[in-house]
Amino acid sequence: MKNYKLTSPMMHGDEVKTLQKRLAGNNKFKENYRPGKIDGKFGESTAAAAYRAKFALGFLRKDLRRTYGPYLDNLLTGKAKLPQAYQKRRTQRKKAAKAMPIGVKALNEAKKHIGVKENPRGSNRCQFSVWYGFIGPWCAMFATYCFDTQGSKAFVRGSRFSYVPYIIAAARAGGQGMYVTNNPKPGDLVCYDWDRNGNYDHVGIFEKWTGGGNWSAIEGNTGADSYSNGGMVMRATRNRGMANVTFIRVVK
Repeated sequence: MKNYKLTSPMMHGDEVKTLQKRLAGNNKFKENYRPGKIDGKFGESTAAAAYRAKFALGFLRKDLRRTYGPYLDNLLTGKAKLPQAYQKRRTQRKKAAKAMPIGVKALNEAKKHIGVKENPRGSNRCQFSVWYGFIGPWCAMFATYCFDTQGSKAFVRGSRFSYVPYIIAAARAGGQGMYVTNNPKPGDLVCYDWDRNGNYDHVGIFEKWTGGGNWSAIEGNTGADSYSNGGMVMRATRNRGMANVTFIRVVK
C-alpha cells in the first residue's frame, strides 16, 4: 500500500478501491467512515473518510491529515495493533461524541472540508451536491451533509434541505428539530439575506465570535467573488452589517 493524497488529476486504481472498501466498513473495527462511491478514485470523499478513520482510531491531532498510507491500512486490517495511547484517545473521543450536541458534531464535520472546491469551477458539482442528488447552488446541501452524516434527524439527504428559505421556514415554525435563537453557539446555523428583501440567500455553520460584533462561520459554496455562489468551503468572517441574519439552533 503506497501513500495516497489529493492530487490533480486524482490518484486512482484498484488499490484505491481496496482502501475505499476498508474505509466503508470492511475493516477490523467494522466502522464505516463514509468514503462515498467505491470508484477507485482518491477524491474529496475518500480523503475525508481517511481523516475520520484517523480521528476515530486515536491519531494525534497533528497527524489528522486527509491522506491514506501503509500505517492506517495496517491498523484497519489488523496487521498492526492499535497503540495504547491511540486506544485511550479513541475511547475518550467516543465518550465525548456521545455527549456532544449535534450542532458541534456538524461544525467539526464542516471544518474537515475547508478548502473543498467545485470541479469544474462554476458547475456546482462537488461531493455535497452529488451526495444530496441535485446539482445546483449547494450551501444548504453542505449544511445538510454536515448534520445528516452526524446523525441529525432534522436534515435528510435528498429531501431536507437544499434551499435556505425552507430552513428559515422550518425554524420559524419550530419544526424539524430546530428553532430561531438570538444567542448563537458553536454549531448553530446562520442564514443570510444579503439584499435585505426577506429572501434568504445563504447559510453557514456558526463557529465563534471573533470580536467587534464579528463571527466566523464555516460555509459551503462561498468565496471572495460571491458570498452565495463562490464554489468553495471556507471559514468566513461575517457581521450583521452585511445582511439580515437569522441564527438557528438544531436540537436533533
